[in-house]
Amino acid sequence: MRSFIFLFALACAGCGIFDPRPVEQPALAAAVDPLNFAQILTVTSIRFSKLSYEDLFNAEFVYYDATGIGYDRATELSRLSAIDNHSSYDTFSVAWGLDTNYSDPQSFSRTEPVTIYRKYTAFARPRGGAVINFSGTSRFVLSYLDNNFWTISRWDDGGVPSSPFNPLYKP
Repeated sequence: MRSFIFLFALACAGCGIFDPRPVEQPALAAAVDPLNFAQILTVTSIRFSKLSYEDLFNAEFVYYDATGIGYDRATELSRLSAIDNHSSYDTFSVAWGLDTNYSDPQSFSRTEPVTIYRKYTAFARPRGGAVINFSGTSRFVLSYLDNNFWTISRWDDGGVPSSPFNPLYKP
């Protein structure tokens, strides 16, 4: 019996069951709101329930640049994803604030689109380049969807035509 236990222990020890394994690093979680879109609602009574771009920008979404040219949802989401993925920038950050030239609506109807105005300041460092400062104003049209959350249906970027959010912008 002793020899059986000894052989069993020897077999287990030789198969690697008790060998230490390398520590696996946890996967990095994607940033929930890398461009701070939640900030555009900070002084209002409403909030975005979902901050992924697929949920934040509804199916009818259109982005208009400072010259009035419109871009569809897929084109703008591709641009925002490129900013997030640092494909053209080493760093990028944006802060949204009130545009004091306009006031927010007193109430937010869930049956009618709501328009709000915001200013932004963005800082970007293109790959191998110096920091670039951007600033501008934006007009957002928000809609409340049947699935019970607020979305952005239109974004008029009143910044310069070279806004970093413009799908045609190249750093």
